Amino acid sequence: MPGSRRIPRSGGFTLLELLVAVAVFALLAALAYGGLARVSGQARVLAERARGIERTVMALAVLERDLAQALARPGRDALGGHRPALEAHADGRWILTRAGGALGEGPVRVGYGLEGGRLMRRVWPVPDPVQGTRALEAALLDGVRALEVRWLDRDGKWLAAWPPPQSRAGRLPRAAELRLDLAGWGRIRRVVVMGGEG
Repeated sequence: MPGSRRIPRSGGFTLLELLVAVAVFALLAALAYGGLARVSGQARVLAERARGIERTVMALAVLERDLAQALARPGRDALGGHRPALEAHADGRWILTRAGGALGEGPVRVGYGLEGGRLMRRVWPVPDPVQGTRALEAALLDGVRALEVRWLDRDGKWLAAWPPPQSRAGRLPRAAELRLDLAGWGRIRRVVVMGGEG
């Protein structure tokens, strides 16, 4: 038609094109959020695993230090009776006298045992506790399925309990072997030199 002018098309988007772009963006955002949630969940799992490793390493360090610093010093019980320097039972419980810590305190009595899947550590502030002396108690490790401890005597024999028959009360083993079965970690074995003559 003469005289009619054609309106040029502008460079914008049509409504349909805009809706498609928004839908594609929403889909990409949903996929990215799902991936971010998975990565965040994995980061939490890894952080918890790292904390578990740190707790296990620290607990083993405390345990090994107590054994390595054992003193060949017999003790006395709350009623004044004699106790050997190391008193270990076949069920994995043991108690010993160890040198004082970094703060210069004197010898202390330290005991270990497995209770309800937890490795418990008890520290009496003196080597010869009397009645009423309270021990500081802490759970070093959780999820302990089994604990085995053996003690190396001077003849190279591993014993399940200490002291051996006819042994001096102040005698210590040469070494201790610890075997722990930890939930989520499996079996851990440590041998600690104690310096005793057996």
